[in-house]
Order: sequence, then structure tokens, then C-alpha cells
Amino acid sequence: MYKNKKIMTAVLSLLAVMTISGCGSSNSSSDSKKDNAKSASVKKAAPSKGDAVSIKSGEYISPAYEKKLSDDKKYVALKLHIKNNGVKQDLMTSSFNLKDGTGNKTKAKSVLAGSDEFETLDSEKLSKGDSVNGYVVFPVETNKKYTLEVAPTPEKYDKKIPTSKVEFNTKGYKDQAKQAQTALTSYVDSIFLNKKEGNLNYDKLIANKMEDEKVEFRKQARSVLESAIFTDTLQDEASLKIIEQIQAFNAKKSSVKYEVESVTPTSAEIKVTPTVVKLNDLSSEITRTHNELEDAGEIDPDTSYGDAERSVKEAVIEKLPEILEEMPVREAQGQNIKMTKDGKKWKVDVEASDSAYSSLAKAFGGYVY
Repeated sequence: MYKNKKIMTAVLSLLAVMTISGCGSSNSSSDSKKDNAKSASVKKAAPSKGDAVSIKSGEYISPAYEKKLSDDKKYVALKLHIKNNGVKQDLMTSSFNLKDGTGNKTKAKSVLAGSDEFETLDSEKLSKGDSVNGYVVFPVETNKKYTLEVAPTPEKYDKKIPTSKVEFNTKGYKDQAKQAQTALTSYVDSIFLNKKEGNLNYDKLIANKMEDEKVEFRKQARSVLESAIFTDTLQDEASLKIIEQIQAFNAKKSSVKYEVESVTPTSAEIKVTPTVVKLNDLSSEITRTHNELEDAGEIDPDTSYGDAERSVKEAVIEKLPEILEEMPVREAQGQNIKMTKDGKKWKVDVEASDSAYSSLAKAFGGYVY
């Protein structure tokens, strides 16, 4: 009887273990689903005594001086957080690879940063417990699953470090090149061409204060009007009137080409080439108007040359909309405009663009060379 009780007790204990084990399996499955859902956004891996790697974000970029890829491929910048849980190690560009579903591997690209905030993981030394944040860049196919493999080099060659692997999908990553170009187009439409439709998206896309930028453009345009076109000082009201007339004409007749030179998650450089009205030769129109007024007896012979010229230029300004229709429209020299990311918006960096911005503003003001 005692023996039977022992057998019975053993059987009940076994059943209890199986029941608990079954419950654990169910919870594990549920937890696994939660973890999978979480990993879709966090994307991390942490092998024992290896690197804990998480993908914080991914964005399509256009690295400087890199060849253009085919339509179904783009460069992706993966922002990583890496913590070393093992031995001292070196992280280099060659430490990172991608593997697709068929086993094909893609090496990381060493690219120019273009901005202090776009830090690439091309040369890092990590002791145990050290962490680092940075970007790695790969040419990838859009809307495709990959496995990121991180294989650091141990400082001592007799040590081994397990490879960290993180699965991710390039689907849904934002294209920074498109965003930057859309933002710059809104800037050009709003500031240089004074288009109302440009104003609609300006505050959503551009960090620069619109009124400050308009003041700067008028300053640049007025400078070239006075020094190279009218060769005379203009009154504030006259200057503003001329600039607005030029903007209205260009808004209807001009065209602008945009060519992305480089884009990272934090900066962009885009070449802007406008085809706009060319007023360089307006002096011939001023001379013609002078002769017409003189032949019509509307210029007093006793009037000083300076006063007479001022009267002629005022007459030209009055009929400028008609004159603009007869002036040539020419393609100006393209200028590289630099931009930096400011939160979710882009900032046109006037200072960094330096003479390029000034030349572009002057072209939109009528001086094309």
C-alpha cells in the first residue's frame, strides 16, 4: 500500500510538472508574439558574450560621390546602438554585412559623413560594457527582408566574439532625398518666386523663418539691381516694386531644376539651376527709353544728366511688366545649396552655402551669367 502511494505521488508530481511546463510554453508563445511585435520597431539582438545590437531607425539617403543605383535599389542608413558585452574589440566598416533570404551578402559602404551629426561606425574601439551609437550604410533593394550581421574584431587574436544578427525589412523607410528636395522646392517657391502654393507647405517643411528669408532675398536682389542693372540707387518703394514684378514674371515663365548631390539623415546638398528672366542688358532698354523721351520733348534740356537719367529709369520701372515680356529667359549657373535637419524640418543653411546662395538669389533677381 505504501509502495502504491509512492507511485501515485510520483505520477501526480510528474503531471504537475507537465502542466506547469505546458503553461510556460503557452506564455512563452504569447511572449514571443509580443517580442516579435516589439522587435518590428526595436530590432535588436544580444548573443551571450557578444554585442547587443539594436536598429534604432533606417532611412534612404544619397551619399556624396557614390554611383547612382538602379531604380529598385537605394542606399540605406541604419542607425545602430551597440553595447559590447564581451572582450575588447574593434568595430570597422568591414564588421558589418547584410544577408538576404538567398544567402547573398552585401558589405557596408564607407561614405563621407557630410555633417558632424551623421557619425558612421567606421573605426570604433569598445571595451566590455562600452556602448556606441552611429550609422552604417548599405546599398539595398527596397521592400526586402535582410539580416544585419555584426562581427567585431577582437583586440586579442586568441579571443572569439560571436556574430550578432538582427533581422529587418527595408519596407517603409523614408527617402530623405525626396523630403529634402520637396522642402527646398517649397523654399524656392515661397522666397524667390513668391508663390502662394509654396507658402502652404513652407512651415511644415522649412525651419527658416519665412519673413527673415524674404528680407534677405530682397537685400540680395536689390544689391544686384542697383550695382549691375540700374547702376543707380533705388528708393525702397521702387526696389520692392521691381522685385515683386520680377517674382511675378518668373513665377509664370521660369523653371527650376533640382539635382541631389548628397543627402544623409542630418544634412543635404542640392544643386538648383533656375531658368529665369535675364535683366543684364536692361541698360539698352534704358537708353532706348531715354531717346524716346528726349525725342518727345519730355526731358528738359536744362535738366542735369543725373536728374534726367533718374526720370528715365522711373519711366522704365513704370512699364517694367511690359519690358519683362520682351526680355530673354535664360538658364543660370546651377548653385549647390546646403541644408541641415532641424527636428522634422529642413533648414536652408545660408551661411554654409555662402556665395552659392548669394549667386542664386541674384539670378532670381534678374542677374544671370
